[in-house]
Formats: sequence, C-alpha cells, structure tokens
Amino acid sequence: MDFTKGQTDRLLASFDHGSPDECWTWERSFDRGGYGKFRLTDDLGVRRTLIAHRAVYHVIVGPIPDGMHLDHLCRNRACVNPRHLQPVTLEENTRRGVEARTHCGKGHEFTPENTGYGTRTTRGKKYPNVRYCKACAKAAQLRHQERKRAA
Repeated sequence: MDFTKGQTDRLLASFDHGSPDECWTWERSFDRGGYGKFRLTDDLGVRRTLIAHRAVYHVIVGPIPDGMHLDHLCRNRACVNPRHLQPVTLEENTRRGVEARTHCGKGHEFTPENTGYGTRTTRGKKYPNVRYCKACAKAAQLRHQERKRAA
C-alpha cells in the first residue's frame, strides 16, 4: 500500500519518537489486543483501519514480505519502532510469544515443577505440546471433583 504525504505525516506524528533503541509508543487508538490502530481513507474514499506497527514498518523500512508477521522483539504491543520489529512466520511469532510468558493467567510462575505439556483439542482440532500451569490444572481438578460430590 502506498501512503500519501499527508497520511505519512499523520502516521509519523502519531507516536513518540524516542531514541532508536527505545520503544516508540503509539499515542492514538488501540484494538482490543493492545495494538495501535491507524485509520485512513484510500483513493476511492474507502475508510480503512491498519495495524499501526505494520503501517510504520511499511513507511520506514518497506513492505512486509508476503506471509510474514512482525514480531515485537521488545514484547510491547504499543511499540512501533521498526528496530523492535522482525518479520517472522506466524508459527515463529506464536512460539516466541508463548516462550516469553513467564506466568500463567492466574499469576503462577512457569517453573519446571509447575509446567506441564499436553494435547489440547479445540473445535475438533488437536494441538500437541501445549504448555499449561500445573497449579491451575490441580485447582480445576479439585473444583470439578467438588461439583461432582455436590451433585
């Protein structure tokens, strides 16, 4: 996608340009996942919403290779600094994101003693080697047993 000079100027004015090594934090709206959103109207008058870090990367570095996703090396979804973004496959981006998580959603640390791996089935599709928190699994098992006893 090509940006007009006005669109490029507006895009580049939408974040704090820190030093090249710092995160450049997006200062406009965000989607539910915490990624910046950039709205524009194309040549045909159609309004579009772009993911901010992808738009900034495109303007400063160039097009993102087909089939590639941008991995935030800094793990900060609000960052649009191209030095913190690396084109990778979806699988690699997902793997890195999972490995970067040090705690489960309930706050338990993923230690060797508290981390299990198993197969998860979602909508009929099996996903092998899914990491899970043993403390949360144990608590869920106890809740299930308690409900069975109460019934």
